[in-house]
Amino acid sequence: MHSIKSLFRLELKARFGHKGVKFTNLAVKFSLIGLFAAVIYAIYIFGMHSFIQMFHVYELDYEFIQMFITLAQVILIAFGVSSVIKTLYYSGDNELLLRFPVSGEAVFIAKISILVMYQAIYTLLVMLPVFIIFGITINAPLNFYLLIPVIMIISIVFPLCLANILAIPTMYVNARIKNKYLLILLVSVLTVSGGFALYMGAIQSIIGFMKDEAMRFFSPQTFEILTNALNYMVPFKWFADIMTGHNLILSLPFALISVLLAIWGAILVVRKMYLFTVVKALEASGNAFRKVTKNKRRHPVVSVLRREFIEIFRSGNYSFQYLCMAVAA
Repeated sequence: MHSIKSLFRLELKARFGHKGVKFTNLAVKFSLIGLFAAVIYAIYIFGMHSFIQMFHVYELDYEFIQMFITLAQVILIAFGVSSVIKTLYYSGDNELLLRFPVSGEAVFIAKISILVMYQAIYTLLVMLPVFIIFGITINAPLNFYLLIPVIMIISIVFPLCLANILAIPTMYVNARIKNKYLLILLVSVLTVSGGFALYMGAIQSIIGFMKDEAMRFFSPQTFEILTNALNYMVPFKWFADIMTGHNLILSLPFALISVLLAIWGAILVVRKMYLFTVVKALEASGNAFRKVTKNKRRHPVVSVLRREFIEIFRSGNYSFQYLCMAVAA
């Protein structure tokens, strides 16, 4: 237990420690970050309040909470997979920590505690205000508010456990496509384009509702297809049923069974694969660029252009940034 506490403190210092940085610089930095985050969060709350009002006018309260929980869970799982991979498997301090007189289990518990803390903060900020606004809007009964803590705990535990299960397969897929630079760029462009299209559709829908209280985000046909699809999105549908009191006799035990299965699966994967995967990742980090290539004479200008071209296309961030600049121009 003492080793876990020590490792946890080291993780906190590594993430939040600012030794050697002036207090004024830190104050300015965090003030600007806090101000920007507050503005974004205020826009998010305003947008969700408008959506709740819009769905409530058309008596689609259940559809809203079902859609919101499903989308929130999918986003939390996606970010959870990314966080698990970066924190547990590709963390730069893994090699150092494994040299300490501590077990792999202690390292895992310390790191996963950080992820649980982050997951709890994100879930509270993203979901709790929406549930409260939704309850006030529909004049929800007392049992709705009593069930909020249950859903919040489920929303913290379930995505993180599922992320632990999906992390290693995701790492395998990433290893298979890491040299497919054009494919990665194409997926990035499509993802950002889809997100931007949803954002623009949401803004137009909110503006249209504020003008004439019209539902413009979905056509009736699209909305019907979406609601039918959501009915098959288990266990997220069961989470929504718990919140709205729909068929609690079945939804509550099924939801709890889903969470217990996710916890069991995460424990099984971690016990069998965590330390092995970390060691393999450390070994693989020194095995790059083994292919022997011949040196070729090139003009200095050609060499510089070739190097820049390769660096751009071998980095997803660089290639995407240059593409955005070209499109914006």
